[in-house]
Amino acid sequence: MAEQEQGFKVTDRRSSIAADPVEPQQDQNEAAQATAQTTAQAPEQPAPPPQQPVDDTQAQAPEFDQNMPLPEANLLTLIFSLYTHTQICLGLLPDPISQQPQKDLNQAKYNIDMLTMLKEKTAGNLTSEEEQTLESVLYEVRMTYVGAQNH
Repeated sequence: MAEQEQGFKVTDRRSSIAADPVEPQQDQNEAAQATAQTTAQAPEQPAPPPQQPVDDTQAQAPEFDQNMPLPEANLLTLIFSLYTHTQICLGLLPDPISQQPQKDLNQAKYNIDMLTMLKEKTAGNLTSEEEQTLESVLYEVRMTYVGAQNH
């Protein structure tokens, strides 16, 4: 086999920085010159078309204060959370991300089923306020759901 193998040289630059701080500067200059030569030899490409300004005010989600205290964790908060999400799914409130009303009747039905399950599992253990709130919320979302199915 008469072929000659070409080797390669590995240079550890970590030790050269501490020994001779001028050498890395020279390497950077050589790299910049090589880049300039490559750029000069490359065919000229057309400039990209100017981009039009984008009005992203509606694409941005509303900013929330991270220091704002969270509501108290209780049954009424859970009921109103499910109620609000059900209203979003029924298209009564805009989606918080897109700010557009969107209907998702399957998710609305799921939320109504969750509220119904809460009523069944907590029967006899609710305050009068919690019981009245749950009853009125369930009545409202059920009637709205039936109306949304017919349209």
